[in-house]
Amino acid sequence: MRRLVPVRAGEGRAVLGVGLIAVLYAAAVGVGDVVSQSIFVARAGASALPRIFLLKAAIDVGAALLYLPMSRGRHPAAVLRLTLVVYIATVLAGHALVGAADGAAPAYLLYVGHECAWTILTIHWGVYLLDVFDASQARRLFPILFGANRLGGALAGLVVGAWAARVGAAPLLLVACGLALFALAVSFAPSASRHRPAAPALGESPAESLLDDEAAVRDAQPGLFRRWVRGWREAARSPLVRAIAASTALMVASRYALRLVSSTGIENAFQGDEDLIASFLGDFDALSNVVGAFLGVLVLPRLLAAVGVGAVNLAYAIATAAAPAAALIAPSLASAAGARFVEMALKDAIKTPLSALFYGAEPPAERAPARALVFGAVIPLATLAAAAGLEVSRRSADPLATAAAFGLGAALLFVAASWQQNRAWRTRLRELLDWSLAREKSRGGQPDPERLATAERELPSEELAPIARALASPDRRLRAVAEEVLAETVERRAAHRIARALDLQDEKRRA
Repeated sequence: MRRLVPVRAGEGRAVLGVGLIAVLYAAAVGVGDVVSQSIFVARAGASALPRIFLLKAAIDVGAALLYLPMSRGRHPAAVLRLTLVVYIATVLAGHALVGAADGAAPAYLLYVGHECAWTILTIHWGVYLLDVFDASQARRLFPILFGANRLGGALAGLVVGAWAARVGAAPLLLVACGLALFALAVSFAPSASRHRPAAPALGESPAESLLDDEAAVRDAQPGLFRRWVRGWREAARSPLVRAIAASTALMVASRYALRLVSSTGIENAFQGDEDLIASFLGDFDALSNVVGAFLGVLVLPRLLAAVGVGAVNLAYAIATAAAPAAALIAPSLASAAGARFVEMALKDAIKTPLSALFYGAEPPAERAPARALVFGAVIPLATLAAAAGLEVSRRSADPLATAAAFGLGAALLFVAASWQQNRAWRTRLRELLDWSLAREKSRGGQPDPERLATAERELPSEELAPIARALASPDRRLRAVAEEVLAETVERRAAHRIARALDLQDEKRRA
């Protein structure tokens, strides 16, 4: 297995525990998404999607505002459990509504409720992973863990595809609840969380504990609304967070356009039959998620090692432009399916793990406020703008073509914003390294002499001296940041060679 996936010794239990949660959580939301979308399209029609985008934008703000007090003062593993409980309760309520009454109103409530409960889970999932794994592990392991999400999506597709036409779409919401409940149970396993010591060990960088203390001070301040505003304002000071916000806003616009294109094509093909739509979406999502899992587990780690985070991030943005272009040139069920693949499976396999990596350049205490800002303010505002634009396209002479043109324009701007995000990320990584080194020095942390000698021999220039010192730190997380900076500073083959030389030195010392 280690020849196929980059899991190192000592990481297996954590990867297995978190990966199982990823499969179950993704399967749960996958079943819930397909069922809620199928019921909505069948009862309200794909033409109503721009209206629901407007409603969802408003509720997403509330979801993100709810997430901040949920996350403050709690370990990320405890917050994950709480978000799963919220998801289960929301889906159970939606199941009761659609079972009690026909018509569009219950379909609206189910769709919006599911999307918003899913939003809270999505906000926290990246924060949870960045707590369990450090920056260096994230580059290697996040593609695998998000690939596990795609396996969960494939499982969801198989379940819906096999049973929607037999038992109906709505009863499968109970399956989504059962899968989420199983994920909740697995989250209590010791391997699924990282427990920090009460104080840093001798020689360990104090960066994390200091950031935790700063967060605790903020938590003690009165006024929930003031804490929301302060947290978002502090997050927005970061140039990286602002770059992420711009890129995310444009991605949201392009993805909603792709969703409208795909939903319209699928609705036309199956003439509005909710069970047939659910069956098709289940089969298609099973296949597309298997492909996404293959890309995430086997392809993406090698791409990141070969060309880097920035290049892969830019490649996904280009794919979001290619999909609406195909719908403009040849509108059909095939182009609709392609738009759905780019909007969902490819995004989850490629873009979602990359997004979590970008937040890893922020200090640990600032990651939750940054994600809450993006999910609670930027995404809803972008959703409102996209919904308004797509509502205009719905009223045009050729709604499908207008929506595809809207998506193409947003995607081209998304490509430019992704390029700027890459630049801001590299700068922020270097700032995080310098800040962490200063903190370590102020607390009297000393580098390992043998590692420092090896690192300085491999990195002799004065410009690379901070990286060499950080690589010699006894703090594993500081070394992980240094490895990220190294990978984005020198030629990739040289970065791999230096990291390998230090690893071999450590193996000899342990032997």
